Amino acid sequence: MKKVSTIIVKDMSRLGRNYLMVGQYVEIEFPKHNVRFIAISDNVDSAKGMNDLLPIHNLMNEWYSRDISKKVRTMIRQKGNSGQSIASKLPYGYYNTPEDKQTWLIDESAANVVRRIFDLYLNQSFGMYQ
Repeated sequence: MKKVSTIIVKDMSRLGRNYLMVGQYVEIEFPKHNVRFIAISDNVDSAKGMNDLLPIHNLMNEWYSRDISKKVRTMIRQKGNSGQSIASKLPYGYYNTPEDKQTWLIDESAANVVRRIFDLYLNQSFGMYQ
């Protein structure tokens, strides 16, 4: 029973970043199962024939994703080393002002709850799950 007849992606990088695996699917697996593959912005349609430069394009996608990943990790490490927050959301009990997103201020209404939780844990032998 055939379950998939066509796979449509925005571009080749959406199928995968590993150029060997993308090539395996696009050039071997999809044709073996008569699955049409379309990558819209890369102008790829297996029904019209495959571009000979497709493997090189896939390799460039993999290199690009590795490069971006390294840059993001470096930026996060630099922010952390300089004392800036790397959290995407502030912990419960803190807030920041629109003027300065890097300065954390204590939310006094939530602070009482946080203090109570710490007291229960440290002084009254309540475990983490209690």
